[in-house]
Amino acid sequence: MIDKNILNKHIKRFLELRLGRHLVPTPYFINYLRKKDLRVMVGKGTPDEIETEFKIWAKVKNFKYENAEISEIRNFLCEVGIGIDCSGFVVHVLNEYLKEVKNKSIWKLFRLPKDYPIYLRIGYLLRPAEKLGVKIITSDDNSYMVQLKDVSELDLIKSTAKKNNSEH
Repeated sequence: MIDKNILNKHIKRFLELRLGRHLVPTPYFINYLRKKDLRVMVGKGTPDEIETEFKIWAKVKNFKYENAEISEIRNFLCEVGIGIDCSGFVVHVLNEYLKEVKNKSIWKLFRLPKDYPIYLRIGYLLRPAEKLGVKIITSDDNSYMVQLKDVSELDLIKSTAKKNNSEH
């Protein structure tokens, strides 16, 4: 049985970044322009990494966040390209949950699809947070299909719409 209190605690960290005098929700976006950058710049950072990188960028850009409003801080995060995407959010929340409840890391639990090329396998070993995306999370090796009528709370649902970046 999933402990929702523990899960919610880890979700809350993304909703309450400690930036200045505020608790700021992490912006959501997919950063198409920075596929090979730091985890926080490609939507795959932890809340701690996002907070640290924000403070670095604030110093570099001379952004005085201590007295800024939440909307100004969120705008700054978006301007410098810091946020979280859906798979980054799911992976980090589940990883923290599993570490707390089962003392295991998510990186060892997911199986790569059998048809995954060697270069993608190596990429996963080197940068698992960046490479553990919707295709791996929802592959046949790591998930199972349920009928829409049987979907329940905490299930992950993968869209198969026929448009760009639709497998989310």
